[in-house]
Amino acid sequence: MKKFNFLKRKVVNIVMKIFKRNTLISLFIVLSFLISMNFVFAVQNNPLTLPATDLPEDEVEDVIVAAINWLAGIVATVALLMVLGGGVVWVTAGGEEDRVKSARKWIIAGLAGLALALGAFIIVQVILDLFTVTVTE
Repeated sequence: MKKFNFLKRKVVNIVMKIFKRNTLISLFIVLSFLISMNFVFAVQNNPLTLPATDLPEDEVEDVIVAAINWLAGIVATVALLMVLGGGVVWVTAGGEEDRVKSARKWIIAGLAGLALALGAFIIVQVILDLFTVTVTE
């Protein structure tokens, strides 16, 4: 039994030495990374003398209005294609009532989409006119 306890203590001591050594190595590596980060973020140039970028200087409102107008244009294009597709189906229906009804639904949906796109454009323009302040001299 004494021999078993001796071996057990010896194995535990070896494992603890390895763990301490690995812990110290890991701690050294982490600290060296943390210390070196200060040098990485050092500024080499004076940021006030850097040349200007070519980034756009648009206002947020202008970007939002452009996005809404772009989406309204996409909706209007899709709606117009739906109306044209419905017209083609109607012309090629050959008197079949099911195809005529389907074409009529396509045309009505396309016209509703056009109305939606036009309404969105009008609402954006009205809101811009309401909130735009013009200064006259």
